[in-house]
Amino acid sequence: MGIWEDTDALFSDVSSTIQRLVLLARALVKNPYLLILDEPCQGFDDAQQKYFKALIDKIAGHSEMAMIYVTHHREELPECFKKKKLTLTY
Repeated sequence: MGIWEDTDALFSDVSSTIQRLVLLARALVKNPYLLILDEPCQGFDDAQQKYFKALIDKIAGHSEMAMIYVTHHREELPECFKKKKLTLTY
């Protein structure tokens, strides 16, 4: 996940990107049945968004966990959410 180099840093001292990755890792440790991602790419630049979406795609490809991905921007959706018929609510 790219967070090993920050293992000795305080949570408040790392970037918001690293903070979100740490929170995602923390949630995944418990192997939940459902993962809810609420605007996870908000504030990310294009490279950060691309990395995060690829990470979610990888997790989805190796897990039976259900995921809910909340966003207001279709371009933020990882590929794993585009492959199935989605019910979008506005």
